[in-house]
Amino acid sequence: MTTIGYYAFERCKALTSIVIPNSVTTIQGNAFSCCYNLESATLPNNIKKIPNRCFGTCSSLASIVIPNSVNEIEKYAFDGCRNLTSLTIGNHVKVIGNAAFSSCEIKNVYCYSKEVPQITNNTFYIMTQIGNLYVPANSLENYKTNDLWNDFRHIYPLNGNEPTNMIYQKGDVNEDGEVNVADAVSVVNMILE
Repeated sequence: MTTIGYYAFERCKALTSIVIPNSVTTIQGNAFSCCYNLESATLPNNIKKIPNRCFGTCSSLASIVIPNSVNEIEKYAFDGCRNLTSLTIGNHVKVIGNAAFSSCEIKNVYCYSKEVPQITNNTFYIMTQIGNLYVPANSLENYKTNDLWNDFRHIYPLNGNEPTNMIYQKGDVNEDGEVNVADAVSVVNMILE
């Protein structure tokens, strides 16, 4: 299976936990929306985007890790996940859509992206003044001076003591979200050092 289709599990009350296999490369819109009892979801390392309303109104979801392979989180992707308190964003996310995390009560966002992702003034609607944002130390000032990201109550540098729940693809030595020749070069360079 490589694709989870539109509305595939929408309103599935029996779904409390899901681990999506790495064979899945595409998840379509509303795939898990309104799964009110979904408490945990593990996303595959091969997807490039989290689509529109993918997990919208999954009101029991407490935390989510966006894998390093993802470069876009579309609008309303996690809208209405009112128990979502912890969010980890992988290092390749470039765009987070309008209201992607609106009506969530996120306390801590761990964003590993060195480039400040593009967001809207409603991306984190209802939670920005209460949450803490942790970002790469060398990008701290860029987040603090960004007119939209600086709405977080506190912005801190990642210091290595964050939750170790990032999911890396097997063989992704340089943690760029892909397994390719660059990983082999990284291994050779480590050996030669």
